[in-house]
Amino acid sequence: SPLACGLLTGKYEDGVPLHSRAAIKGYGWLKEKVLNEEGRKQQDKLRELAILASKL
Repeated sequence: SPLACGLLTGKYEDGVPLHSRAAIKGYGWLKEKVLNEEGRKQQDKLRELAILASKL
């Protein structure tokens, strides 16, 4: 889905926002994807890429 369901925008860096898709009933799979260890690793990598990109 667009921008990896919010992962590429940094939407879930501080957890799951109250009115986000991952907080909606039926989207437990997305919440799990965001909060699990692999999801956190992906967010760390994206944060590093954003820092690198800002230097270009």
